[in-house]
Amino acid sequence: MILEYFKTGGIMMWPLLVCSILLCAVLFERFGSIMFNRKANMQSGIHKKVLPFFMEIPPSIGLLGTVIGVVQSFGLGDGQITAESAASGLGAACFTTIFGLAISITATIMNFILSWMTGHNHD
Repeated sequence: MILEYFKTGGIMMWPLLVCSILLCAVLFERFGSIMFNRKANMQSGIHKKVLPFFMEIPPSIGLLGTVIGVVQSFGLGDGQITAESAASGLGAACFTTIFGLAISITATIMNFILSWMTGHNHD
């Protein structure tokens, strides 16, 4: 099912996939460091430098995918509007937006949680 969403989302799903994988790696490393090294809890603010990337860039990539999808759906590239191109383009627009926002929301929530766990204020 997710593979179908990925295919429908088009070319911009690849950078979103990379962002998802990198975000998972960062979160795994941060939570592991905090859980296994209690001393690092109070000094572990590196997530403040990394997570803003994932809070800002994926929605922009999703928006770019949305614009590409709208262009496809209205046949602005070749002047031909068909039901198939409209459905394909709107599907790409919806899925890239959804995935971009999902990554950003996840990163934002995790940033708050990590800040709370490490005792850092959320700036």
